[in-house]
Amino acid sequence: MDIIGGLTAVKLALDLTKDLRDIDRSIDEAGFKLKLAELTSALADTQVALADAKIKLSDLQEKLAGERKGIVCPICKNGRLQVTDVGHHHARPNLQWHTSTCSSEDCAYQNNRLFDTGANRYRESGEK
Repeated sequence: MDIIGGLTAVKLALDLTKDLRDIDRSIDEAGFKLKLAELTSALADTQVALADAKIKLSDLQEKLAGERKGIVCPICKNGRLQVTDVGHHHARPNLQWHTSTCSSEDCAYQNNRLFDTGANRYRESGEK
């Protein structure tokens, strides 16, 4: 379940809670129990969505930490490539130009790659 699903489940749970608060005391016990069951289900969906979001956040943080370290420079083999500039693609808003520079002071290696923000990955050369 994604974040949007979790937020939907939270809204449903809040709506059900409001219904339970506003319920007429003369309602039969079965109707009341049905509303409680719906509320419990909505809260369970919320719990699942929040757990999924926590896992996804942890994965993204781990991936970001790995990317911050950078990859080894293909030229000097000592420095690490670090993104030093980000530019937007003129025709495709979901693409960015990432300029990577070697962290070694003795190396002047630099490259530009297209980053697809929708897929959260770099495009391979020749990929459309």
